[in-house]
Amino acid sequence: STHTHSDDGTLLDFVFPLHSIKERLPSLAQLRNYDKIIVSGPQRSGTTFTADALAQLLQYKHLDETSAANLHNKSGDAIIKCKRNCWPAFLAASERIVAQRPKNSHELDNIAKSKYLSSASVLVIFMARNCLDVFRSQNRIMSKLGGWTCRYGRTSELQNYLHRSELQPFFDARDMICKVKQDVWLKYQRPRLMEFGIDTLTLDYESLATLGEFVPENERGNLAPKEIARPSQ
Repeated sequence: STHTHSDDGTLLDFVFPLHSIKERLPSLAQLRNYDKIIVSGPQRSGTTFTADALAQLLQYKHLDETSAANLHNKSGDAIIKCKRNCWPAFLAASERIVAQRPKNSHELDNIAKSKYLSSASVLVIFMARNCLDVFRSQNRIMSKLGGWTCRYGRTSELQNYLHRSELQPFFDARDMICKVKQDVWLKYQRPRLMEFGIDTLTLDYESLATLGEFVPENERGNLAPKEIARPSQ
């Protein structure tokens, strides 16, 4: 059978809702306009690598989702205890920060009404990767537990979205968790953040090759959940 362009477009919309709005990384000079950069999106869509690489290139403090940190408030007279995956208290810190927060993707629109916004210049990066690739990458890990999707994707991650009634009109709970996250970002979160004047970047996963440390697909193998891709020597 033959496929029309509209058929191809519909299929791509289903497996990669963000394909039509994906963007490339701006210059480091442009990124330095922000003192807080949040990197979110589906797990295994490049959040770990992107946050780590940007923090190194910008010389910002890197808040990995698994680590805790003691930060300083703007006046420097108090400590902000940022526990593992803290959200969103780090926006009040004096440090310039890149925060990796895929687990908080369901809360990104709440930044629009955050009390911390008056003291921070924020960029919200949402990783855009084909959901079929994300699904395969997710389920290379935790295979003894049925894969990451069964262990976390269809449980805690999906529940985070189902528990917020304002998000429910924008996704189908039967879809892959990657598509759920992308649909909500596309249809609700990104427009809401933009409406409140918060800058967003829907970052094309494949454009990360320009950072120089990106591992080509044929060399990736079974990267563990927190492994960071490094250049080959």
